[in-house]
Amino acid sequence: MVKIGLRYFACFLSICLSALLLVSCGQDAVTSSYKAYSEVQKAGIIEKGWIPDFLPTSAVDIKEIHNVELDASRVEFTFKTEDSGFLKFFTEVDNSSKAEILRGARLDVWSHLKEHDKLRVYIRNSPGVAGYLVIDFSINRAQYWDKPSK
Repeated sequence: MVKIGLRYFACFLSICLSALLLVSCGQDAVTSSYKAYSEVQKAGIIEKGWIPDFLPTSAVDIKEIHNVELDASRVEFTFKTEDSGFLKFFTEVDNSSKAEILRGARLDVWSHLKEHDKLRVYIRNSPGVAGYLVIDFSINRAQYWDKPSK
């Protein structure tokens, strides 16, 4: 009876390890950093679709992360207040939706963000384009990521 239990356990463990290996394959993300919008333009990264087309020209300290296999991307940037016209592509969400969307944000990379109530959360729903935007207006730092397609 112990041998049967060990055999099932070994089989179960083998299946779990195989599943873990399959899930982790191809999940590599590529990270790029740019000091300013002009560097993004030179790299042609907007045309490649890894940085959204609404990125303000005043954007600096730009960090872009993308996963080709998942066709997903995330970008962080700082911008000037007077260059906030890109918000016309977004709708601010109400407080009831805010918490759920913030769970999808990688706020751990923003060590200064301690109070989520200071964050403004937006959703972009343009034809063929959907995503979330979180902004801390106290420092004009934004984070945008693709909304998963269903």
